[in-house]
Amino acid sequence: MLRFDRSGGQDLVQSGRLEIPGAYPYGVTIANNHKAYISYQHLGQIGVINLDTMTETKRIDLAPYALGEGDNNPEPANSILRDGKLYVALLQEISAFNPHPGAHVVIIDTAADTVIKAISDPRTLSIDGGGTTGSPFMDEKGDLYFYGYGLWGFSTALDGFLRIRKGEDEFDPTYFFSIKDKTIPDVPGNNASYLYIRTYWGKGVIYGFLNIPANTSNPPDYVNDRNYQPFRIDLYNQVFEKVDLPPTTGWSTCLTRFGDLVVWGMNTAKGTGYFTLDPKTGKTSPTPVVTTTGAPYRLFTF
Repeated sequence: MLRFDRSGGQDLVQSGRLEIPGAYPYGVTIANNHKAYISYQHLGQIGVINLDTMTETKRIDLAPYALGEGDNNPEPANSILRDGKLYVALLQEISAFNPHPGAHVVIIDTAADTVIKAISDPRTLSIDGGGTTGSPFMDEKGDLYFYGYGLWGFSTALDGFLRIRKGEDEFDPTYFFSIKDKTIPDVPGNNASYLYIRTYWGKGVIYGFLNIPANTSNPPDYVNDRNYQPFRIDLYNQVFEKVDLPPTTGWSTCLTRFGDLVVWGMNTAKGTGYFTLDPKTGKTSPTPVVTTTGAPYRLFTF
């Protein structure tokens, strides 16, 4: 983990470094300017980091929350802070990409940096890991949303969004939103297997890429298949709206906000680079507004 500060001008200068050998750091959650949390996925621990000194002040051991006989690692993944509590998604893998059933979260008191409890839900599995960035997130109501990606459609279990309401520390039994079991408009086959890279826009709306099985070769051609379609998804009303942009390959799927625009990095039949969507008008760029030589892979912020 590296820290950079700005010098007297605008240049970034490295001012700190922290190495965690063998930990496989996964997902950093910044509590404030002085403190952060890192999931050590290969160790089954959470590192508490002093950002001023770039030192580890504590490790929170999650071994007691691992499932399965003889397992001491629940594979912590992405996390989110709310009201003095850190909610950490657990992959709970038996072996690589072979998870125990259910969605699992451990809740940590950030004042004492101790575990409060672990919660689970049987309606989906493998929440907020596997590279499906953009989750968990909190809406304007203070509700938390977690997404189980269903092992990229290869599992018989459903993918799906789960919710933890503000003021509560259990999954909401009245809310579950799966992509896999819904009719998807304006795509071949009218179905999708899961939601990939995504970003929360506000008021219950997310933008992201849906995997479209009808656009996938048999066997899959992971290099050339353009089977990820941009979509607007209303989480509150569980409504899908196809974005008027071409589909892209799975290895070139990124998006973020630039002012009032959604910017999509894609490798499409209409060009490779960055496309835009104006959510207020629905207008999209028919070709990339910025063309790239290599295919965009990840886009975090401007």
